[in-house]
Amino acid sequence: MPTSATPSAYSAGAANPSTEACKLAAGADLGFDLSSGAVPPGSSVVRGWMMFIDFPDAEAGGYTPQGVYDNSVAAASAWYQTSSYGRLSLNVSADVDRVYRMAKPSTAYNWANTGTSYHQLVLVEDALDAYMQAHGIADAKDLPAHLPDMDVLYVVTPPNTPNFDTSYGSRYPAQTRSHNGTDGQVVEGAQVAKAHVAFGTGFFRQETREDGSGVNPAKIFVHETAHTLGLSDYYPINNNLTEGEWVGGFSIMGAIGEQAPDMFAFDKWRLGWLDDSAVQCLTTKNSSTTHVLQPLEADADAAAGFGLRAVMIPTSSTTALVAEARTTKGNDASFCGVGVLLYTIDTNVRSGYGPVRVVNTLDSELRWCGGYSLNESPLSFVKYRSPSKTIEELGVTVTLMEHDESADTWTIKVDYN
Repeated sequence: MPTSATPSAYSAGAANPSTEACKLAAGADLGFDLSSGAVPPGSSVVRGWMMFIDFPDAEAGGYTPQGVYDNSVAAASAWYQTSSYGRLSLNVSADVDRVYRMAKPSTAYNWANTGTSYHQLVLVEDALDAYMQAHGIADAKDLPAHLPDMDVLYVVTPPNTPNFDTSYGSRYPAQTRSHNGTDGQVVEGAQVAKAHVAFGTGFFRQETREDGSGVNPAKIFVHETAHTLGLSDYYPINNNLTEGEWVGGFSIMGAIGEQAPDMFAFDKWRLGWLDDSAVQCLTTKNSSTTHVLQPLEADADAAAGFGLRAVMIPTSSTTALVAEARTTKGNDASFCGVGVLLYTIDTNVRSGYGPVRVVNTLDSELRWCGGYSLNESPLSFVKYRSPSKTIEELGVTVTLMEHDESADTWTIKVDYN
């Protein structure tokens, strides 16, 4: 017989041994443990600092550092406050008084053709060299004392730099260049931040659609900062595929400007924004259970807490199926394909190749909700969509039983064979 589950109470730091099987191990991509990020999971603040650079062949123009800062940081901080249920704040300052001239031209970095971690690190090293030269700092080991304490260094390139569109967020430290010491030994550079972001010209893109979605500097800031926290790209790095090939308009780690950019429940869980009590992990086969989901985007209730935000079925130590309810709240206010979203996780698939994939529940390709048919994949009672989906290879059927609009809850039944 199915068992009935009511929303579980939220308890900060609550331990739930039953969730251990859903804390996926790392494979080619990162698993549940994001402790290698710029800040440990559950941290309340990310400290950042922005500096602005230009090149001999691409001088700064058409913007002011203060304007760029104002057009990105405040909205990005608000986005994280909303997505994390108030658990994570961005504390980002900036050197808005000057633009630092790089010694090399922009073409020296071959940015459009490589985009490798090596070229990002070289750009950061050169930017810090430019800062040291401008401020008369002779010894690299003295540089950290001249900079604010930070977790993430943000380097902004000019909007007119040719072939420099892409931005990169990295968990690699930002540090000054290594050099040979007086005894011939290599002396490591001085670390100024645990991670870094290099913004290309795409950072200045401003697009506002009628439904409120669209790409803007704040969303790009959110996306690249999430990389420093440990999250991967969910859009294809293969240019022959669309941004929403695997996750549609869900997650800011996929199509940045789409309608439902809030992060997946699994990502919020491993970032420490959702506690174990908000996740139900199903490991028993030949079972049929019911679960009452509250929308992922809903704030915590002072009395009832979070309730249940996700149901997970681990199918191996590195793979799982997740069900979560998505609606028009918070960062997903522009969304129109509300319902219970299903997606798979495979940490053996690396970033940019589909480690997270939304399950297509449609019999045909609908396109009324944004640009991707996957936007309509959530289980729903709406005409032309489906309230149930069987994933035969996993032996799982998820059925939407009830949507209580007054209580804002979604009841699902999970048959696991």
